[in-house]
Amino acid sequence: MNYKKTLKIAGICILVFIIGYVGLHFYAKYKISSALDDKVKKGELSYTDFNLNLWSRTVKFDSIHYQKKTMEVSATSFSLIDLSYSKFLFDKEIVIDEINIQHPVIHYINKKNEDSAKKSTKSKSGKPILIKNVSVNDGRFTMRNDSIELLSAEKFNLNAENIAVDSISKQQKIPFTYKKFQFSVANLAYDLNKLQKLQLQKLSISEKNVNAFDLVLLPKLSRKEYVEVIPYEKDLMKLKVDSLAISNYNFTFQDETPVFKSPLMKLSGLDFNIYRDKTVKNDTRKKALYSKMLRELSLKLAIDSLQLSGANITYEELIKKDRDPGKVVFENLNAKIANVTNLDLDRENFPETNIDISTSFMGKSPLDVQWNFRVNDTTDYFTIKGSSFSIPPPSINSFFKPAFNMRATGSGIEEVYFNFSGNSNQARGQLKLVYDKFKVEVLQKDGKKKNTILSIAANLLVNKKPKNGSIAEHVEGVKRDKTKSFWNYFWSCLQAGLKKSLI
Repeated sequence: MNYKKTLKIAGICILVFIIGYVGLHFYAKYKISSALDDKVKKGELSYTDFNLNLWSRTVKFDSIHYQKKTMEVSATSFSLIDLSYSKFLFDKEIVIDEINIQHPVIHYINKKNEDSAKKSTKSKSGKPILIKNVSVNDGRFTMRNDSIELLSAEKFNLNAENIAVDSISKQQKIPFTYKKFQFSVANLAYDLNKLQKLQLQKLSISEKNVNAFDLVLLPKLSRKEYVEVIPYEKDLMKLKVDSLAISNYNFTFQDETPVFKSPLMKLSGLDFNIYRDKTVKNDTRKKALYSKMLRELSLKLAIDSLQLSGANITYEELIKKDRDPGKVVFENLNAKIANVTNLDLDRENFPETNIDISTSFMGKSPLDVQWNFRVNDTTDYFTIKGSSFSIPPPSINSFFKPAFNMRATGSGIEEVYFNFSGNSNQARGQLKLVYDKFKVEVLQKDGKKKNTILSIAANLLVNKKPKNGSIAEHVEGVKRDKTKSFWNYFWSCLQAGLKKSLI
């Protein structure tokens, strides 16, 4: 009798438990639906169904879609897995084991003027949140400005661990903390401006490293078209980078200023073409030297070593409409740059930025350059020295002919050595040339045929064969045109030395 009574009581308890569980299940589902009804009625939220499992503490939405103001987000599924009831009820914390989002599609409309006057406020209220794992799979993203697509990504994935939000993190620039994350995106495209667009085949970012592959900067206009839209001289650039690797980086904020540190950055397989049309209006704004650019950069940097390998750089400059552009080419360029930093500018042991370059000038002549400056030196003092060998006339004429309507003949230049130093105002230094039987031909206006009379007159001035096979000249007071770049300044130094050496 007692045995039957026990079974009866157990059966009743099980039945009550089942009824209670089912009732609680439907009640919880009803409460969630009711909480979302307002957004559904407003047209901000829709979903085909959601499943609730109180036992496994899981909520899953199917075909969910959310839209409000400038943002539209949809996903084939959104799952919240293993919500800790005890943490929520007794510790007043929200602890979730996993959030999983499948195939999200995000559309964002960029409206620059919207809410521009409103100041963001960071709330200190709300329960602390800990999400142990976040998984986003096979997502797509677009950002538009009216009808123009500014940014798009065909595929992105995210895995992150221990994302935490509390009253302290909410006051930070990045309002959450994390332990680990891995983000990847494929086929990214970014509209930079009227002239250029950026494409990236693959980008991978973790809490320690960044790796990018097949990065391409492309012109949106032809050379003929771009001069119609630029208000003054401006470079049209085409850039391809096979790979970019940033190791053990650290990204933080110092007050409101972002700080980026890395012991090593590597760029491999860079191919860079720069085209400038000098026939348009001059850009008369003052240009800073690189030391000043880094010193005044809004981003604080500390990159111990930057390495460039296997690069090809081509600079073309159209000086006259009726001539081909002048061209300078550097092939197989390798560079090591040490101490790229603007952090703690007042420290006594502030490091010198050292740049060592080895390349092939015009693909024919070896060229080595050593360039040094200190970012914290407000005089922008620098030194640049180097050497090149066996420069044939065709390499000289690639720029010499379009720029000056002259061409070099003879045996070319056997050796050249330069050593210049300067600041933001003027420079000085030495240039040494070794050559034999150097001649020039002045061309007619068509830039093709030789002007015999002017060529004879010019060669009377040219020092065709120096004594002992070499000439060393010292130049002083090379003034900097502050509306031009550092490279124009460096060319002015070389030009001053060449005039003294050859004439």
